[in-house]
Amino acid sequence: MFPEFDRKSDHEFNRLWKNAVFVFDTNVLLNLYRYPASTRETFFGILKKLPNRVWAPHHVALEFQRNRLTVVSEQMNTFSLVEGIVKNGRKEMIDKISRLQLEKRHSLIKTEEFESSLNHLTDQFLEELTVMRNEQYDVGDHDDLKGEIESVFEGAVGLAPKNQDELDNLYKEAEGRYVNEIPPGYMDLNKSKDEGGEYYHNGLTYKKVFGDYLIWRQTLEYCKDNEVKELVFITDDQKEDWWWVLNSNGKKTVGPRPELQNEASIFGGVDLFHMYKSESFLIHAKKYLGFDVGDAEIDEVRDISGLSTFEVKTAEIGLGYRGNVVELLMRWLGGLYPSAEIWEEVFPDIIVESRGSVSGFEVLSILGEENAKKLAIYKISRLSEMISNGKLDSGFLVCVSDRSGPEFNRIIPNLRSKSKAWGDVVEIINGAIVKSESGDFSFVPSELY
Repeated sequence: MFPEFDRKSDHEFNRLWKNAVFVFDTNVLLNLYRYPASTRETFFGILKKLPNRVWAPHHVALEFQRNRLTVVSEQMNTFSLVEGIVKNGRKEMIDKISRLQLEKRHSLIKTEEFESSLNHLTDQFLEELTVMRNEQYDVGDHDDLKGEIESVFEGAVGLAPKNQDELDNLYKEAEGRYVNEIPPGYMDLNKSKDEGGEYYHNGLTYKKVFGDYLIWRQTLEYCKDNEVKELVFITDDQKEDWWWVLNSNGKKTVGPRPELQNEASIFGGVDLFHMYKSESFLIHAKKYLGFDVGDAEIDEVRDISGLSTFEVKTAEIGLGYRGNVVELLMRWLGGLYPSAEIWEEVFPDIIVESRGSVSGFEVLSILGEENAKKLAIYKISRLSEMISNGKLDSGFLVCVSDRSGPEFNRIIPNLRSKSKAWGDVVEIINGAIVKSESGDFSFVPSELY
């Protein structure tokens, strides 16, 4: 009834990757300057797998050109910053040791070998840093990367605003939307104060605060004029005026804001719309295009974009562990099912596709008896509903605790009875976070301890 609130099916994702136009935000293009060369090559390789299906709004291209050299200079300045930290750190350490006059006051402490090793390692690193600096684009260099980006988007950039009246009308629309917190862009209000509110280009005055809305409107106009029915927007913007974020034992990103899904349909004529951050774009290109994307490259993109598709659940237990429970479960499941992946939607936490069936695993951190019971009832009902609707073939509620916790043995039997009330279609896995002798934590199912 309201498709903007529904999770997309595998069939819909396949349709998107087969037919969609992929639209890129400015931050995605600028981040290419921050990636190592191998990661850039992977990114461009994926783009080349989407011939005639990549596009950029005019405002994205304009912002890219305006900010490109700033990013290049930031990257180059970082080399000087690191060099200064390393040199000053060495000098400060050696000076402090020297002031102790150990040769006179302590006959057993010898620092000569340490200082020699420190100097050798520091000099070696600084030499490597110089090599890396020479490989880095500088503001006055010929920019091959810029040329490659322009080649990919040749003939695939939108039209500029016709005149100032068109821009001003859009800004007036945006002002009304921002007051009512209608996405996208309303969280950029501080741009007008912090970054200089306006700039002038090609006879037109642009207001920075409305940049996201301008990109969105240009995208919808392009879709309408070109009868685009499937659309994917890739952005490294983390803000909740683009993303639908819910609090479910920590913040989790569901997907694009429903308002954007709705407007893509109403104003752009789009039948199917989705959004990715760069990390998810690479992960799903690996899945749907069969492109070889390494885990190291995905990690680099995640680190640089500051992207985290969700904030996972944490637990505080008697062992002193406070951390990512879902990741611990993922390590265990990954050893059993190579296809296991942390789900980017809000529910469940992990999806496993095996032998033609789809299983969902949802974590319940048992932090207190009453709270756990309420959450469990909700989670069991959600899993049962997804199974009855055909979205999952099986569901598992994974109860995680410190096995020494007194509530652990009291809650599990009660949860099993709750599961039976929904037709016994959801299985309960109970386990513990266990600390090894080396201090590492892991999830261990109860039958293994």
